[in-house]
Amino acid sequence: MFPVDAGAYELAKAVALHGLGRHDEARDEAQRALTASERYLHPGHPRVGEIRVLSRP
Repeated sequence: MFPVDAGAYELAKAVALHGLGRHDEARDEAQRALTASERYLHPGHPRVGEIRVLSRP
């Protein structure tokens, strides 16, 4: 995995879980994505914004 890919897999999984109506699991996965993304990506990166939307309760 490259730093630029940080959180991409987790985000895709969170989106899929959200689409299936599994919102609690989607939030958990989005939180993992956010943790991974914050480690390597700038806070203004578009992926970080997408993840923050999914990680809201």
